Amino acid sequence: MMSVELKKLIAHHGTPIFCMHGARRRLVHLPASPAIAVDAYVTCLAKFANRATAIKSPVHEQPRYTGLQDAAPPMQGGINAMQTHAHGFTLLDLLITISISILLTAIGIPAFNSNLQEQRLRQASTNLFASAALARSEAAKRNRPVLLRARNENWSEGWDVFVDLNNNANLDTGEPLIIHQDTPDDVIIKGNSPVAWYVRYTPTGRAKLLGGAFQAGTLTLCHARTTIDNRKLILSPSGRIRTERRATNESC
Repeated sequence: MMSVELKKLIAHHGTPIFCMHGARRRLVHLPASPAIAVDAYVTCLAKFANRATAIKSPVHEQPRYTGLQDAAPPMQGGINAMQTHAHGFTLLDLLITISISILLTAIGIPAFNSNLQEQRLRQASTNLFASAALARSEAAKRNRPVLLRARNENWSEGWDVFVDLNNNANLDTGEPLIIHQDTPDDVIIKGNSPVAWYVRYTPTGRAKLLGGAFQAGTLTLCHARTTIDNRKLILSPSGRIRTERRATNESC
């Protein structure tokens, strides 16, 4: 059964009318025959219906990224996803790290100080031994008495090696100074009575006192702030010196 609208259209046969489908319209000419006019109008509506179906059901394509988007496609979850994977130190981690550092420092500093003091004592012993050997060699070479003398008669302040031209055991004006040596900090050096403040070498290589007697004695080296082993330089009557290492229970 034809609708009222279709009947009205057919009543105007032979004149141009619009075939309507929603908001779309198409200009068609209906023929004079009502049956043919109905077929033409139905065909028009069918064409619009097919186009509408095609428009409502488009083919879904995967999004395509270009430029910077190709290199870095969008992250799922956005900022929240980045915050979920963020890591850092907690207050407990920081406190544990600081505690371990303090413990290691407390253990390491005493050992470091002990090694430093040991090195200074060893250096002082080596320097004093070398100065004595130099004095003995220079006495033989110069054919003059050469003194290894404590500065201000205190070995802990350092010592001098010089040629004693007037045999008074003092460094006087015009006497050649061979070496001037300082004692390392916190190192104490003491000599027993025969070597309390000088060692005198003669051209023969022997050590003798100013009065001419053979000179033999011991120089003891220790550190003022530690309990490391002491060093001893022992002078024999022949003028040779040997070194020994003694336990710390011996006072310096």
